[in-house]
Formats: sequence, structure tokens, C-alpha cells
Amino acid sequence: MLNNGLLNAISKMILKFQKYNVNEQIRISKSIISWINNYSKTGFSDEDNLKVKQIIYVDFGLSITPEMAYCHPALVLKVENHRCVVLPCTSNIEKFENAYHPVYNKHGNKSFYRLYVKKWGT
Repeated sequence: MLNNGLLNAISKMILKFQKYNVNEQIRISKSIISWINNYSKTGFSDEDNLKVKQIIYVDFGLSITPEMAYCHPALVLKVENHRCVVLPCTSNIEKFENAYHPVYNKHGNKSFYRLYVKKWGT
């Protein structure tokens, strides 16, 4: 049996959903389905064979702006005990150009941090 709080939250979500465009509705739906399918998992499986420096596709779930949400590429920084630490990435040029950097864009948006590629080990 569903409690009233959950039913109330779902009905509010449906009302809010109607205000979003189709693409946003699809992104939210995929994220919710991913959460439902993965709720009981405690980490990735050995078969995933994740390695540091690998780019993977991660569902960051729903969030409040300006946090990363939905599915995005991410750089694997650390792998340990069936869990990994990742750095979210974007291919959005506008967000990149507006992102903060201590040298190249000191007045940029500090919700985002601009990084540049450097060869590993140099």
C-alpha cells in the first residue's frame, strides 16, 4: 500500500511534468526508470571492468540546478570496492565557455569549472 506522502509527491511530479518540453520529459523519465532498475544495487559488477582514465556514460539522476543531472559522459578517476569516482563532463560549448577557470576565465560561472586536456603522466 502506498502512503499519502508518496502519492502526493507523484501527483505533484505529474503536474510539474506537464510544464516541461518533450525532451525534458524523456530525460526525467529515463532517469526515474534507471533509478527504479538500479535501486537495490550496491555498486557496479566485475563485468563492467571499469578502469581509471576511461570515459563512461553515467546517469546522475534528478538534481536541483546547477548540479549535474541525467545521463552524461564522465571520466573515471578512481575504482575501488565495486564503486568509482567520476568527473562529470559536458560537450555543451556554451557552458564550457562560461565556466570558471582561475587563469582563463576568472569571472566565469563557478557552478562549472573549465578543465583542459593534458597528456596523462606529463
